Amino acid sequence: MKKLIVALLFVFVGSAYAATDYQCVNDCTEKGYMYNFCKEKCSYDNTPQYEKPKQTDFQCMSDCQDKGYMYQYCKERCSY
Repeated sequence: MKKLIVALLFVFVGSAYAATDYQCVNDCTEKGYMYNFCKEKCSYDNTPQYEKPKQTDFQCMSDCQDKGYMYQYCKERCSY
């Protein structure tokens, strides 16, 4: 029974990022952003099965604020 649950978990977790544009991920990481941030932003069919706490890409925050944008706006744009 445990093996079945683990197998189903991998199926559902794996499908959460089923449609990811890896060229987008490549371009994003080359700009210095974190891989997980890029993968989240470059996925267009990701339907998470649970609510996870948001994380922030601090390079994105720095770039955003350097352009003169407000902290809260940048935090929303740079969180995944």
